[in-house]
Amino acid sequence: MQRTLNRSEKQNDILKLFWVFGLLLFLAFGLVAHASAPTADSILLSAPNLYGKNFFTILINSPDPKEAPKNFRVLSSSDGTSLHASASAVLSKGQLEFLISKLNSDSVPGALGETKDIHIIDTSVHAHGFVNNMQVIWLDQNIKFGTEDMTFLDEEKSLLSALKKTKKLTLYTLPESPEETDFNLIDVLKRGGQKIQVQADDVSTEQQFLKSKKIKYSRIPVSAKDIPNLENKQIDQLARIIKKMKKNEWLHFHNEEGAGNLSQLILLADVLKNASNTKIEEILARQTGPNSQSKGAAITVTPKLEQIYVYAKEQSPEFKTSFAVWVQKQ
Repeated sequence: MQRTLNRSEKQNDILKLFWVFGLLLFLAFGLVAHASAPTADSILLSAPNLYGKNFFTILINSPDPKEAPKNFRVLSSSDGTSLHASASAVLSKGQLEFLISKLNSDSVPGALGETKDIHIIDTSVHAHGFVNNMQVIWLDQNIKFGTEDMTFLDEEKSLLSALKKTKKLTLYTLPESPEETDFNLIDVLKRGGQKIQVQADDVSTEQQFLKSKKIKYSRIPVSAKDIPNLENKQIDQLARIIKKMKKNEWLHFHNEEGAGNLSQLILLADVLKNASNTKIEEILARQTGPNSQSKGAAITVTPKLEQIYVYAKEQSPEFKTSFAVWVQKQ
């Protein structure tokens, strides 16, 4: 009888140890999953299961609407003359909610009264779109920004359609962005890459999502670092937006990083809008002054900017003659 009890007690002890071990294993997996989960920061990812290639993307995941997008700044004033504009890096859905709330608050000069007048100007030269609440950018899918037919939009839609079909994505995080993207999964792991799983439940282009939020969207791909290197076609695209602007419409420019040429594009938009009633030196001062929060290369009055100023002074607000045609007659 005693022997039977001892055997039963041993079995119970083994069973307890089994459950304790199972619980510890569960907690360990939970900690690993939590540590590997996408954060609110930009994460460089490799997705070798797409198209049999190494696709390197930035996954921007910000479910918290209180978080500002990277390099967010406002370049506007309450004097009623300057362009109401802001800039940032590309936005997740949570960061977009922050933007809408911020631009309708009293803390922003010239704040809006209605969210429907926000106009997103997407200047990104890479394919990108929304997956769930995240923004996904293909760093090695550099669109052909100079094409007249904007065929890169078809490529972008194809990439996002593939995500819908793939559903479960196996991605590998990298601690920092490498200068090159031509390396395989072994290289990713050597650099400290960790595997994560992403379930692609909701996939859309940025334009599709913003339309559902009743927010205007325009795409002007710009790779030029400064105004002198802008294409005439890009200047005309921006002029058409300025022509159709409502009185209290707010332009928000974004690209991948939110710095570089965005401040110069806002300066250009200000010139196109206000050349008829403001000196170019005044426009430059308010867009580059201590309160402008301008980021990127120093902005100066170049011959190209002066030329655009003269064009806008003559042609605004209707811009009946395009800059591309006007400049040939000079």
